[in-house]
Amino acid sequence: MARYFGLKRIINHYPIYLFLFPLEICLLPILSNLGQISFIDVIRPLLILAFSNVMLCAILWTINKNVYRAGYLSFIFFAFMFFFGYLISLINSILNFETTIISTLYIFTCWVCLFFFLASAAFWKKITKNITKSLNLIMVVLLIPAFGQTIFYLARNIHFDFPKQPLDDVLVAKPADQYPDIYLIVLDSYGQQEVLADIYGVNNKDFLSFLSKNGFYIAKDSRSNYTKTHLSMMSILNFEYLDAWNPPENPSNNRDYIVGLLNNNYLFPLLKSYGYEITALGSGFAFTEFKTADTYISNNIGENDLEKLIFNNSIMGVFFPRMINSYESYRQELLTTFNNLSDLHETSTPKFVIAHILLPHPPFVFDQNGEAVEPNRVFSLRDGSDYEGTKEEYLKGYGSQLLYTNTLVKETITKILANSNRQPIIIIQGDHGPGAYLDWASKDNTCLWERTGILNAYLVPDEIRDDLYPAISPVNSFRLILSHYFNSNLRPLKDKSFFSSHINEASLIDITTEIDLKVNCPSNP
Repeated sequence: MARYFGLKRIINHYPIYLFLFPLEICLLPILSNLGQISFIDVIRPLLILAFSNVMLCAILWTINKNVYRAGYLSFIFFAFMFFFGYLISLINSILNFETTIISTLYIFTCWVCLFFFLASAAFWKKITKNITKSLNLIMVVLLIPAFGQTIFYLARNIHFDFPKQPLDDVLVAKPADQYPDIYLIVLDSYGQQEVLADIYGVNNKDFLSFLSKNGFYIAKDSRSNYTKTHLSMMSILNFEYLDAWNPPENPSNNRDYIVGLLNNNYLFPLLKSYGYEITALGSGFAFTEFKTADTYISNNIGENDLEKLIFNNSIMGVFFPRMINSYESYRQELLTTFNNLSDLHETSTPKFVIAHILLPHPPFVFDQNGEAVEPNRVFSLRDGSDYEGTKEEYLKGYGSQLLYTNTLVKETITKILANSNRQPIIIIQGDHGPGAYLDWASKDNTCLWERTGILNAYLVPDEIRDDLYPAISPVNSFRLILSHYFNSNLRPLKDKSFFSSHINEASLIDITTEIDLKVNCPSNP
């Protein structure tokens, strides 16, 4: 009973909402992006917001000598600052209209008027009684569903049974004296040479010649297994197709399950069983941020993903979106990834290095010489039919950015080879092709030939090279490497391609027989 009255006294008299409200601000973006943002990212913005809220309250208390009014004013100021973006989104969804600068200014004017009304002395007199209790209860009520959704999400992912094949069923115990370093470099949206020439007017022979001269086998007819990144990465790291696990049919559960297959993939523990250390480079893409690797090297030079989302929904984010989500910071993160990849040195134990790099994927921020390009729109990674520029801009921007990507890759490969005492295994492949003619809503309106055609190049020992073939797809990359170099009993799978879309995560359509038809594809730009 004493505990009950103690809790009641806290709720009635102490402004705990000053700490609960920053927590709500941090949780809202996470709940809208479950599986894409780490809960660890909450710590820094939560501490900053809570400290700022308390400091503002202290300043206002010093000015008006009323701690309860100071807490109330601090509360509505934070609501005013950080919920404006949600208000814009809510009005847009209800009224179904496109936001313009005029409509945004009109809503902002009404928002400012509401703030001053709520902050006025006249309004304060009407709500003085029980204001602390009311705000505390409001925050508790708001946080209950947030915590409930979080717990449900975590419990659901714990419940998923991610199958694990016993190591002795996959690998025959014939250890070699020394193993090479293995590099997996996945270049997002890097297309096949014929696609680049016919659709984008890009002659990629110089880059392919560089790879060939350095010993790479180029699978010129290779196709991606899926048309979306997280599915492609799942098939690479598990050397298996998704349907082998009978994933959930619910779209949200399906995505969570795939994320689980990425984080609990087969490849990492197999290589670790042979003494490899896993080194993962930050990608800036939540699904391929392997932060549980033995070594994780971030490419983040500023705010984390959660902080960017919090800013986007604030007043500053609505009116000045490029203050944080700038193309310049994105450029620097991409260059940082290449620098980190180049700077890795020999270690006492073999290492497996995985780098998913968001090039030449949109946005197009480099010209072919590496000079900065500044798109005239809010920062976005949208691709295909979601791309916010014109078709002509996509075609030109992609081609230029791909050529500069080639320059970065050549410099990186040269440094990796120079820093290696023993020739490493290096795989360079696209997760899927480009998306100028990709319609997320329909495979029948998509140029499947463009989206599935990928770069797929291997620097491997001769005994593996002999079994490579022009149409090998990423799902078979590590089946061959494990089979030949580590004496596994894995056999190649049939090379297949599936159309998938964020519109319906659970829908996978086998397009293997359609990818060479060039339907909906232009030619000779």
